[in-house]
Amino acid sequence: MTRSFKYIQIALFSEGIVLADKLMIANQINEISNKIFDGDPVILPLPMHAPPEIPRIQMTSKEGEYSLLISQSRVDIIQKFMKEKSISDNDVPEDIFKIFLLIFSFLHEELHGQFYRAAIITEWALEVGVTKPVQAVLSSYMRQDSPINHPNKIEIHSLYQEQLDSFAINKWLKIKSFNEQESEIIISIDINTTIENQILFDKKLLESFLRKAYQRATETFLCQSKSLGGK
Repeated sequence: MTRSFKYIQIALFSEGIVLADKLMIANQINEISNKIFDGDPVILPLPMHAPPEIPRIQMTSKEGEYSLLISQSRVDIIQKFMKEKSISDNDVPEDIFKIFLLIFSFLHEELHGQFYRAAIITEWALEVGVTKPVQAVLSSYMRQDSPINHPNKIEIHSLYQEQLDSFAINKWLKIKSFNEQESEIIISIDINTTIENQILFDKKLLESFLRKAYQRATETFLCQSKSLGGK
């Protein structure tokens, strides 16, 4: 099986981010991130009482590789790999980590934002070749006498509550395969700090979480890859 990395998303959650001059904030973020968000920013003129989770600032790169969403309650950065990115056990997405830590420092120090939860979401693909992807998932995770047989599409969702050093985390594992015209099995892994064990992030703590969570996600993906017949 061929393994590839599809995208990575990092999120931070806050009880309230003050976004007074949105265009100024967008311009400053673009400067500190070396102008990777070179597409036109979208500043939404929302009413004061609009739900806080709706993004007020949306920024993208012209090629579509990076996007940034900022609402009053969370910040999300996404990197989509435009070319197939292979996976090695020691591969770490340093570029997006560096960019996000710079943005965090700006929001934390200049806008006095406080962030109590963090998440990292990764999506990976397994190219199964001549093997039908649905049957590959069924044969790996279902008994042969299971009443679930010959579906056109299958999704498996599972939640694990784990400890990641000092971080109490939820780990959502999602495995999905599509109809016979598709040749990929998609595996997505969402690792987030729990609501019950909130912590106030600083830059050092955030970087520690990102690196440890990414390592845990990679280990989880490689384990599932082996279960599905990958190397």
